Amino acid sequence: MPSYFATIHFYNEKYSYLPDATVGEKIRKIRLIKNMSQEELCSKSGIRRGTLDTFEFNEAYPSPITLIRIAKALNEPIEYFFDNYYKFVFIQSEILKKWRNKNKLSIRSAAKVLDINEKTLWQWENNICYMNRVTYEKVKHIILNE
Repeated sequence: MPSYFATIHFYNEKYSYLPDATVGEKIRKIRLIKNMSQEELCSKSGIRRGTLDTFEFNEAYPSPITLIRIAKALNEPIEYFFDNYYKFVFIQSEILKKWRNKNKLSIRSAAKVLDINEKTLWQWENNICYMNRVTYEKVKHIILNE
């Protein structure tokens, strides 16, 4: 019987042609390399099959919490799946506070600059909730000077 590593090597070569530019493509590729069915990944991560399909085919993105569960189920470091949004959102509190301090902005004035609710900004800065991808795309040029 082949070893676990020999099996992984076989599937790694078998699926090496698959793209892995997006979070969804990375999830699908790693799942296939590990010879894991969608049902098995869903069972281990606690997500529904239809939801996994939307991720793997780039129709939706997993929330940061869901991505953590998927990474654990696949036994992969969370950083493997990071794109610029996830790199930001996992340290959003630090980035937002640094941006506000650098620009000498209160929560109220920073919220106005970003065109968001003050309470929402306070929640992001205190890691109560994560900024969603749509908002990130809207405000990243302001916060990150892109």
